[in-house]
Amino acid sequence: MIVAYGPGGFAGELNLLTGQRRSLSCRVTQPGRVLVIDEAEFRRLMSSRPELSETIFSALLARREVLRSERGPRRSASSARGTRPRR
Repeated sequence: MIVAYGPGGFAGELNLLTGQRRSLSCRVTQPGRVLVIDEAEFRRLMSSRPELSETIFSALLARREVLRSERGPRRSASSARGTRPRR
């Protein structure tokens, strides 16, 4: 997946939040600044800057919705088998 972020964009936050290790490559195409932080610093920033936490959380939710819309409607396991859920 290739994603272009503009000024103020960020990537890799999900890895820092979940502790999962994933490969991520980034390329800067225009002059700017890049901040690289480790998990401890990320958590400190999240704790000390509530507005940062809100920004990251909102972005995660928006990205999740984009991914869901690209995948199309999900079917539950029971509807995929053509059976009704048990009650």
